[in-house]
Amino acid sequence: MKKGMTMTLLGMSIVISTVSAADATSTVLATPTRDKGQAVYVNDARVYPTGYNIADNNYFKLRD
Repeated sequence: MKKGMTMTLLGMSIVISTVSAADATSTVLATPTRDKGQAVYVNDARVYPTGYNIADNNYFKLRD
């Protein structure tokens, strides 16, 4: 009985530590391009597409 309970607690602790570590590493900060003061121009006209800055790279929706 003690061995089964010990193995169960050990297994649960491994699962909990793995899940919490995975959540911490998957966090990505995405800042809207308007908040960073970046402007987008098309043919000398300023446009306001929905864009995000992630790790100093700009990402825009393809249809914008």
